[in-house]
Amino acid sequence: MPRFELKKPYEVEKLFFYLVSNMTGLFTFNKLAHLVDLSDKTVRDYISFFEDAFLLYTVDRFDFSVKKLRGPKKIYCVDNGLSASVAFSFSENRGRYLENMVFGTLVRNEQNIFYYKTKTGLEVDFFCPGIGGRGQLLQVCADLQDEKIRKREIRALCMAADELDLEGGTIVTMDEEEEIMEQGKAIKIIPAWKYFSIPGF
Repeated sequence: MPRFELKKPYEVEKLFFYLVSNMTGLFTFNKLAHLVDLSDKTVRDYISFFEDAFLLYTVDRFDFSVKKLRGPKKIYCVDNGLSASVAFSFSENRGRYLENMVFGTLVRNEQNIFYYKTKTGLEVDFFCPGIGGRGQLLQVCADLQDEKIRKREIRALCMAADELDLEGGTIVTMDEEEEIMEQGKAIKIIPAWKYFSIPGF
């Protein structure tokens, strides 16, 4: 960091620490600026530096209107090992690490990556326009054993697929596998080992 001649190295370190600790989470530049006591412009500049150095990546919410891409962004880390060594956490965060790994695969496959939020506020982790023709929806969840979580994840995919006029979507889990039809949409539940072994999935 010294080569950047930082005026507030502690604040920039705090910014990086916060982002890595909240990997896969949503953020706004304004909120971060208040959190680390830096200006909005400075926060934007340093996040851009982190991205240029391939340490962190930001993902926009998908919208057909480019003007609406100014909302909250999601943050991802170049490597789970970096996140695990830097971030402070009381839990395993398997879901976050799995989502970050799926993101890394999408990056390596050179996909355009967004997250999607339905009109009712349900979130789908990834929407990649153009995969397999019209686009692909991907949800990531460590496991679907909890019925409430299962219903929530499937409902979000179905609603997003309906709004985007897609046939369905995929849920990547740790080890579950199933194919179901829900609300007229084809939902494929696939274990991580299989997802990562399929080139260009």
